[in-house]
Amino acid sequence: RVAHETNLADDWDSLETPSWNPTGTKLAVIRTKYDADYNVTGSNITDLKVNTQVSSVHPNTSKTITCFQYARLGNRYCYVIMDPSRPDATDSSIMVGTVGGAEMDLLQGTPTAQFADDVSGPSFSPNGDRIVYCSGYSALKVIPSTGGTSSNLGTGATGYGPVWAPVGNHVAYFGNDDRLYVTAVGGAS
Repeated sequence: RVAHETNLADDWDSLETPSWNPTGTKLAVIRTKYDADYNVTGSNITDLKVNTQVSSVHPNTSKTITCFQYARLGNRYCYVIMDPSRPDATDSSIMVGTVGGAEMDLLQGTPTAQFADDVSGPSFSPNGDRIVYCSGYSALKVIPSTGGTSSNLGTGATGYGPVWAPVGNHVAYFGNDDRLYVTAVGGAS
C-alpha cells in the first residue's frame, strides 16, 4: 500500500526530491507557491512523519528554496535559498542548520542568507564534515560544513549534481557534456 501526502492537499507544489532524516522517521520536502505569472509567493521546507502527518514547517519565505538535504549522520541539514528579484548572478546562498537550532549562510558565515553567491546542489559528505556544491555555472567546490574556505573539488572538475560516495573518498557528478564523472577527493570522509 502506498501512502500519499494527505495533509498537504493545498495549492503548494512539491517539486523537489524529498530527503529522509538519518533515522528514517521524517521526510522533508520543499514546497513552493506561485502566483498567476509563476512568480514565487512562498517557499518552505515541510517535515513529514512517516505516517504522513505534518510534524513541523520551516518558516515560509518569498524566496525560492531548492536542494534540501539531511546529513547522513546527526541532525543537520542544508539547502539553497535564492532571491529571484536580484538582477545579477549572485542571488543564492547555501544555508546549513541543526534541526531545532540555528542556521547560517555557509559561504558568508552569517546567521542569515546574504544572497552573495551563485550556488546549487550542495551535498553532505558521509560523516557530515564537508559539503560539495556547484559554484557559478559549473565549478565544483568543497567546503567544511561548519564554514571556512572552499577549495576546488579537483582539477578540471566542472559540472552539476555532485553526490558523495558512501565512504567519502569520491564524488560523482554530471559534467557540462552531460556525461557522468567520478573524481577522488583528498582525505576520506
